[in-house]
Amino acid sequence: MLRILFTGGGTGGHIYPICAIAQELQKLALQKRIDLDLRYIGVPGSYKNILETQGIRVATIASSKLRR
Repeated sequence: MLRILFTGGGTGGHIYPICAIAQELQKLALQKRIDLDLRYIGVPGSYKNILETQGIRVATIASSKLRR
């Protein structure tokens, strides 16, 4: 089994590139007969459903701004 972890910030700008990469990885895994486990750890916000639809398991973490 090949496990791949994705992560990103809370603005959502990383979600669609992650989905595109996940789709290509899934195609390659199917061709090579590799069991693939894709996961996302971060703050998915309203994009959680999009990630899960793409076959990516989502784990949410709490985050806050760095106060200086």
